[in-house]
Amino acid sequence: MLRWVREGIVKIPLMLGISKMTYMIARYLEDNGVPQMADKGRIQVGKDADITIFDPETVQDNSTMQDGGLPSTGIPYVLVNGTVVVGDSENVSDVFPGKPIFGAEKSM
Repeated sequence: MLRWVREGIVKIPLMLGISKMTYMIARYLEDNGVPQMADKGRIQVGKDADITIFDPETVQDNSTMQDGGLPSTGIPYVLVNGTVVVGDSENVSDVFPGKPIFGAEKSM
C-alpha cells in the first residue's frame, strides 16, 4: 500500500493510506466483536505501543507468491508492545513481545 501511494498507483494521501492499514482496520474489528482492538492502531497514552517507523521514499514489500517470507525494505524499526523487534532494518532475535488477540465468543 505505501509503495502504491508513493508511486501514485493508489491516489490517496499517505496519511489516509496509513490510517487504512492501522486505525480503520482496528476500529472495524473492534466494532465487529474484537474488543481488544480498541487498543490497536492508535498512538495514545494507555494504548499498545506497536509502532512501525518507515521511510516513505524507500518502503517496499518484497515478498512474492513464491517467497512470502522476504522482508520489506525501508522499515528500519518496528516496536511491538514497546519492544524493538526490528532494529537497523534487521530482525531482533529471541524477543516475543506480542500477545494473541481472540475474537469475542458468540452465544448460540
